[in-house]
Amino acid sequence: MRSSTILTPTAAVHQAATVDSLQSASALGAPAASKAPCLGCATVIGSGPSGLAQAALLLKRAGDVGLQTLTVVERRPSYTRPVGLFFRTMTLDALRWLDAESFAELEKRSGLRDAQGAPQSFTQQRFVDGVVVEHEAHTRPEASAQRFQDEALDASRPMAEVADDLFSANSRAIITMRDLEEVLWSSLPRLAKAAGVTLVVHRNVEAEAVASATHPGTSEVVLHPLKVTIDVVTGATSRRRDGTSTALPPQGLVVLTEGSAARVRDQRTGTTPIATGPNERFLVAALQGGTDVKNENRSAMSVWHNPSTGQDESVRVSQGIQGKNGLCWTTVSVPNDVEFDNASADAHAKSVNAYFEEHAGLVGDATLPRDFGPGIAPICGTLVERAVIDDNTVLAGDAVGTSHFKSAGGAATGLTTHVASMHRFLDQVQQGTSRAVALEQLDQDLRAASLTWALHGLPEFSGDPWALREQFLPKGLLASLVPPHLVDRYWPAGGGAPTDPKSPWQQWFADAGPHTVSSGQTSSPSAADTETLFCNVRPAQAAAGANAGLPVTSGWDLILASAPDGDPATSTP
Repeated sequence: MRSSTILTPTAAVHQAATVDSLQSASALGAPAASKAPCLGCATVIGSGPSGLAQAALLLKRAGDVGLQTLTVVERRPSYTRPVGLFFRTMTLDALRWLDAESFAELEKRSGLRDAQGAPQSFTQQRFVDGVVVEHEAHTRPEASAQRFQDEALDASRPMAEVADDLFSANSRAIITMRDLEEVLWSSLPRLAKAAGVTLVVHRNVEAEAVASATHPGTSEVVLHPLKVTIDVVTGATSRRRDGTSTALPPQGLVVLTEGSAARVRDQRTGTTPIATGPNERFLVAALQGGTDVKNENRSAMSVWHNPSTGQDESVRVSQGIQGKNGLCWTTVSVPNDVEFDNASADAHAKSVNAYFEEHAGLVGDATLPRDFGPGIAPICGTLVERAVIDDNTVLAGDAVGTSHFKSAGGAATGLTTHVASMHRFLDQVQQGTSRAVALEQLDQDLRAASLTWALHGLPEFSGDPWALREQFLPKGLLASLVPPHLVDRYWPAGGGAPTDPKSPWQQWFADAGPHTVSSGQTSSPSAADTETLFCNVRPAQAAAGANAGLPVTSGWDLILASAPDGDPATSTP
């Protein structure tokens, strides 16, 4: 089954009409002449948070840049990802700036206001041996479209500086991916009508961006409807192209926002991103925790004894709880040498579940009913060498770069700094700036924003900090995209450890590691370690900090200190 919708603002009754996708795409034709500047047609491929934000932005700026037709293409037939997203104030500000009505609906769905209508607080807790040893509640300020306008859209500010402000603030809310996608999807017809833009939506359709034969230096978009097949024995579904295709008319702008896999990106460029972090594994599950809790972030540290090396390795546990529906999104890190039982599918599931429950039990009841999981989620850090592919095709969101999810940077980057980057580009288009110049600045801004996520995300990976920095974030890479005063936070001019207190890497050397464990057993650190056990503990990193002459003390006070919003003095765990 495939579904495509054309929404025409000039229709007498503005409503969705289901049509054949091939006919609808080809019937649009080239846009009529419009005032300069004129994007004419634009396409967004991928409709996760980043893609929907780019679509909303293009509709918001349609009158400024002559947008007449917007096509949104999504390979998935519907919402598919049951995850919770940690959002900082800038992300909430960006959502309100994009569309106040959608933001109000998100607040309602997500329980972001208390019974008195005030912004709901956000609590962070730290557990040792199942007991809360640290607790801090953060008050969430009112989301402000003007604040996003002033702090993120000002073209005089380097984009890396904007991104650094984003990642240096504490998380303030949890919003589910489902709520975010559904609210933004439902807003597009209303935004298109208000802007006088024809909106074409394709679901269950695969897109390609191929080099145009008629317009050198640009890409054309080809659509391939998908056929869904269900295996009658296993119930598994598969989606394959149905053998038909169509090319869209020339596009003034194509935005690829498929996420980290980015099939269209890799096919179009023939290249793969560079690594900005190691490969790691986590177990992820959503537990049904009841509705009597507030919005919370819980964290703990366990250890796993490696029988091969005889060493104890850190296992990081994190749980995000949304008070509105009581779902607990729980993650447990899996050291590289951990091997699950692969004798059978059932044995594998049992060994995964046993590992998960043992470690996740440090922050709550790990045996609660589950919406999904635990499943194995690989993560890594990446960054493309070019975010602008050609004269009309650009990347956004995770297609530009990725890093550790613990720094809460994926959707946040796509919704904030990548929206700001595209907004600045559209400003330049509107002002008559050379397209080549505007695209080059857009490339710099997009990659600088994603690289800053990598800078804040790298401390969340396991391993020796010096080796990680040397391997994945050399000074030359930083200097190409990040202003000198920010480079010094990560690579001090004299070398050695970062000394700027605003550097998120300081946290590496403000943490102590577990010292007393039962050798040969998997266990949480003993209660005797409470005074020296703090968030984000890794023995190798603590040792490196000590060797650098830095104090090994609590990083938790730094993390939980309630700084004025926007002050980059604290780091989000």
